[in-house]
Formats: sequence, structure tokens, C-alpha cells
Amino acid sequence: MLKLIAGFVLVMIPPVGWGNDIIDHGRRLYTQENSASATAVSLAGGITAPIRTFPCSGCHGLDGQGGKEGGVVVPPISREALKRSHGETEAEQFEKRVKLAVRDGTTPDGRALHPMMPRYPLTDSEIESLVAYLGELDHPAVPGVNELEIRIGLNFPESGELIPLAEAIRQALQEYIGEVNRRGGIWGRKLILQSVASAPEPFCYLLPMLPGGRATEESVPLLFPLGQTNRAEKRVLPLLADLQQQATLLVRWWLANDRREYEHALLVADDRQGALANRVSDLFRAAKVPLEVIEEKSVAEWPGFLLNDGDSVAVFWFAHISALTPFLSELDGRHPVAFYSGVDLVGQQLPALQQAALTNLTLSNPRGLPDRSAPEYHRYLQFRERLSSRLEHNDEAVRVAFAAAALLEEGLRRSGRRLNRAELTEQMETLHDFRTGALPPLGLARESGKYAQLIRYSSENGTFSVLLDWGNGEKLRSAEQPGSDRSSHTTGQ
Repeated sequence: MLKLIAGFVLVMIPPVGWGNDIIDHGRRLYTQENSASATAVSLAGGITAPIRTFPCSGCHGLDGQGGKEGGVVVPPISREALKRSHGETEAEQFEKRVKLAVRDGTTPDGRALHPMMPRYPLTDSEIESLVAYLGELDHPAVPGVNELEIRIGLNFPESGELIPLAEAIRQALQEYIGEVNRRGGIWGRKLILQSVASAPEPFCYLLPMLPGGRATEESVPLLFPLGQTNRAEKRVLPLLADLQQQATLLVRWWLANDRREYEHALLVADDRQGALANRVSDLFRAAKVPLEVIEEKSVAEWPGFLLNDGDSVAVFWFAHISALTPFLSELDGRHPVAFYSGVDLVGQQLPALQQAALTNLTLSNPRGLPDRSAPEYHRYLQFRERLSSRLEHNDEAVRVAFAAAALLEEGLRRSGRRLNRAELTEQMETLHDFRTGALPPLGLARESGKYAQLIRYSSENGTFSVLLDWGNGEKLRSAEQPGSDRSSHTTGQ
């Protein structure tokens, strides 16, 4: 497993079965980040010195590629360098070589190593860990990752109305990542947050809000994007339900529960929501229920060309927030109107909707509400308290940032020390019913739908109540199937 070249220790591939714990132990021995059982090394002339002052990485480098130290050429200790120099592959031979080199400063044939080579009194298990780690040094370089760091990209706007949201997320991520690093990082590596304009290329992007910069490169994973992103791309890993998934849930609910109360159904969507409009139209077509689709620019005229006096209508709103003002101005009480949309879509217009003449106001909430009795929730509360004592923040932004950071931490830990982008994505997709405390249980598998919660406003007491809880959307699929009592009913026009 080990070889000597110019009197210095080299390593071959570690045997199958060495786990991340052994490799990480070897890394700490190699860098003396965490001291070995011994406290001192022996140097030429019988001198002893603290072991921490003579890490292997001090001469051979963090990447094991060698260099010069005090005028002496230090050879690389990568696997390929060892193969080229000696060609030995037997594990027992290399095990013997490293023990003699590290402990005694000699080769198997009795030759003394260079006087600069310290003698380390390591135990057999420590030698095994060191060998395991040295076998990691020859793996292909991964962008954004080195022996000490994993760089995480942040692609946030630098101006505009989203700045407060972006800053709240940034602050929460910095606090969470800081805690991870204070605990020693992930497999001995610190997590470094960097902006999209920073060099070099990050390992991945976390909660990107913009499509620009390096986030457009095909190789960089986009973890939990908050902006408009093609979710069909393999590098994109969504966290929350997008507008199309929320619209699907709202329509399913309406078909199963509210449809008998309204004579018309109306979809308002802008030209960016073509796939959403097609999905909603398909749901109504399958249920044999008429649906009118109008463009955002025609919203101000909709009662006149669509409704007769007294006609009731369910409006599914997935257009820009600016178009809500002319829509609300046309509500005169002559037409019973139910409004279905997303919490984030209506945004600052929510108070106006609460005051409007609506028969009901139903919204999808992609973040849901956490289980307040879960131990993970108490961990989140402690985090939020620490954050609020120093920083201004938006509660919803902090919840999302905390959950995203917790998922990233878990994915990195599951990926192990030998980290690459494909492994991270694969490990994160295995997360199911994962509890962060900030959001309800999450699943990241691509084939599973993202959850959302439905809430309904009560004008009587001025509060929202839960209409459909997190994860119960699958129960509404039956409403799409023609033949049931609900699905066979059609509204008049």
C-alpha cells in the first residue's frame, strides 16, 4: 500500500472497506489539525519537537504533490507518482514501508531516510488511517473543493425590491454555516460562502435567486433555487413547490370541494406561465369542467365580457402582482368571487385581498408550518433567537435558509470525504421525510411532488386557518378522475 521515493512515504489505493471516519482521522494526522496519541517527534541529532509543528502537509503539501522545503526536493506522495516510481501494489509491502518510514526513518532494506524526515511514534491504527487518507490525495480535483474548504455560491440580486429578502437569507446562511465551521466543518473541510462574482468557481449554488453568472454553467448544481429555473435540468434540485405545483393543488382542492358553488372558473396567468396554464387546463378538461383563460392585460375588463349579473366565479390567479389592483377595483359585489392563488404571489396585496368583497380567499403556502412539538423545531428556535439578537431578519426567509442549510449539511455528510457533485446530488435525492425543524418534513426525490399547505381566510375573525395540511395533496388526485360524483358534475356558462 505504501512506497518510498527519495526517502519519503508514498501511498497506493486504500483497501475496500475504509470508511469516511478512518479517512478523516488520517487527514487530521496528516495535517496535525488534531494531534496523534503521541505529543512529540524525533528529529536528526536526537532532538525532539512538538508533533503539531511537523505535520506531513508542511513538506508534502495539502495536496500531497511535494515541492521544496529548506532547499530539499520533497517528492509527491500521490498514488500515480508511486506507481510510476516503483510499481509495487501489494498492500502488505506498503504497510511495512510506511511503518518503517514514519516510525524509524528507514526503508525495508535498512537504508536511512533523509535527516529532514521526522520520526513519528504512531500506533498501528494511526498508520492505517494515514494510509487511508494518503490514498485520497490522487483523486481528480473537484471545482470548489480542496483539502480544507468547500465553496458554496450565493447568486443574489445586488439592487431592487428583493434586496431585503436576499440579505435576510444571506445573514441566516452565514450564521448557520458559521456554526457548522465552529464544530469542525464537514469531514474536516470548512464551508465558505461566496458571491456569484467571486473566483474561483463554487462547488454548488445554494438558494440562487438569479439565473446569471456561473449559475448558468451546466456543471454547477443549483440547490433549491428561489428564482425562475428550469426544474427539468438534472443539476437543479428543488426544495419547495413551484407555482405550477401549487396551482395543481389549488385546482384539485376546488374540483373536489368547492366547484358546485361557482358557475364559472377563470384562470389569469401571464405569458411566463405557459406550462402552468396548460397544466391547469388539462386538470379542468379531465374533470369535464369549463375553464376560461384570460391574459393579464385583459384583467380590468373581465367582468363585462365574461359574466352576467349575479354569476359566481372562482378565479385562479397566477399573474403579476401589479395586475391585482385593476382586478380588485372591479369587484362591486354583483358577482360572488372566490380567489385562489399563492401566498408569495399576492405578496403585499394580501391586505387588500382580505378587505375585498370575496366569498373566499384560499392561498397555497409552499413552506407550510413546522411541527412545534418536534425536537428539531426547538433547535430552529434557538437558532432564530441567536440570529435575532444580532441581526434584522424576515422570519419566512430565515425558515427557508435554515432548512436549506440543514439539507446541504446532511447531503455533504452523507457524501463523505471523497466529495463530488454527482455524489452530493445523488445523496440529497435519497432524503425523505427529512426534518429540519424550520419547515414540515421534506423530501428531495425528483419523481415526488413538492408539498404545500392550503390556507383559507376568515373575514369573520380576520385569521387564516389550515384548509389542507402539508403532505395531504395526494388525497385529492381522485378529483381528477372522471366518473366520480364530483367529477361528472359540470358548471354552466
